[in-house]
Amino acid sequence: MLLGTKIRRFRKMRRMSASKLAELAGLSPSYISKLEGGNKKSPSLETLTRIAQALNIPLEFLVGDTPLPPETVFSHLPEDVLEWVAREESAPYISVAMDIHNFGIGADEASRILREVAKLLAERARGKS
Repeated sequence: MLLGTKIRRFRKMRRMSASKLAELAGLSPSYISKLEGGNKKSPSLETLTRIAQALNIPLEFLVGDTPLPPETVFSHLPEDVLEWVAREESAPYISVAMDIHNFGIGADEASRILREVAKLLAERARGKS
C-alpha cells in the first residue's frame, strides 16, 4: 500500500481532518494533501515520525508492511459497538456495511437509505397486525 494511502486511512480511522493532522504534526495542510495524493515521494524520517505520533500509531505502520492489530483499528469505537462487532451474528451486517462502502455509498446516504427501509418494514408490520 502506498504511503499516502496509509496516512489517509489512518487519519480517517481516527476521524481526523487533514488540517488537524497537519496541525498536530507541525506541517502545512497542503503538504499533507500532497503526501496523501502521492505527490510527495520521499518525506524525511522526522516528518514520518511526526505524522505517526500525530496519528498515535507506531512508525512501522507507515513505513513497513506491519499489519494493523485489531485493537488499533477499533480503538475509537464505543464499548457497546465493540461488543456487537465481536458477536458472530453481526457478521452479515458487517458484510453489508462493507458492500455499501465498496459501492461508494457515503455514510449519510447509507443512513438515509436505511431509514427508508426501516419505514417500509414498519409499514409492512402494521399492515399484518
